[in-house]
Amino acid sequence: MSFEDLPTGWPSQSLIDPNLAADVVDLCCSLRDRENNSLALLLCDEQGRLVQPICLEQLPSAPDEGAARQLGRLLSELPIHGTLVAAFGRPGAYLDDDTRAWHQAMIEAGRMASVQLLGCYLATPQRVVRLAGPGERAEIAV
Repeated sequence: MSFEDLPTGWPSQSLIDPNLAADVVDLCCSLRDRENNSLALLLCDEQGRLVQPICLEQLPSAPDEGAARQLGRLLSELPIHGTLVAAFGRPGAYLDDDTRAWHQAMIEAGRMASVQLLGCYLATPQRVVRLAGPGERAEIAV
């Protein structure tokens, strides 16, 4: 799947569907974003429909100790209308420890800001992969 597979009328559909969310992440995260350690925040309404994508470029490779708190403050100040999808653009093909740490910081930030996180994704030049959330089992790709 990719942004080329987006269904007709996708903007009116909810990004609660992880396959649709992955395709929208693919659309919103350019190759440059993926090569520059970016964080894409897809601001959504209460039903999970995309309202506004935002991309923060050139994040540090690994989050520092206060990253979750800083992200929480950022989320509190953004015009989030209910829900959020986050995507980490990374140049490598696989999930690494630094991206896992950013993922955890985003989960904590969402809790701090009382924002419902619909999902976190890893966007690499090769693919977009959904990261397992709290209490979810990671899927193994073969």
